[in-house]
This record gives sequence, C-alpha cells and structure tokens, in this order.
Amino acid sequence: MPVPAFTLDGILPPFTGDPTDRTTMSPFRVTVQEFVASFALTRERVQILHGLLELRRRIHELGITRGVQWIDGSFVEMNDNVRAPRDVDVVTFFVGWRSSTTDET
Repeated sequence: MPVPAFTLDGILPPFTGDPTDRTTMSPFRVTVQEFVASFALTRERVQILHGLLELRRRIHELGITRGVQWIDGSFVEMNDNVRAPRDVDVVTFFVGWRSSTTDET
C-alpha cells in the first residue's frame, strides 16, 4: 500500500477504508522506496531522509535484519509552509539479533 493521501489538515488519515479493517488503518505499511518518494519533497527533507537511511544501515550492520519502524512527527505531515520538519521521529521494533562479532569469553 502506498502512503495514503493527506487530509485537508496536512496529516495522514487514521484509516483509508473500513475503520474496522486493520489493513486500512494506521500505521500504514509502506516500502522504504514508497516512503522516500512521498516525503523527499524539499532539500531539508532529503537531508533528514539521508539520516534515517543511515540509521537503518547501522541497525542492519548490528545484525538486526527483521522488524518494523514506526515513523511519526512533523516529518509525516504536510505543513511545511507553517513549520518545516527538523527531524523524524522513529520507533524501531525488531525480532531477534545476531551479533556480527563473536564473543570470546
């Protein structure tokens, strides 16, 4: 599912269809490519996205390869004419962890 259309208030809707159907409710599942395509709209947003992608790369380097991230805050709002985002709020949920180093105990 691509990032849904914003409401007139410049925010993502709480749901896009039947409000009792989990597949149409927030949080919306999107690919990294869909997310970047929807939010890389200004130079400032692109810089923030570079930081987010670097975070994801470092998490992967730690051996965390399965999980989801919830992204929130002003970055996922379209109110740049009022206040442009200065950061992105991220919560990471991951499954398991395989260390890329071995413990020598």
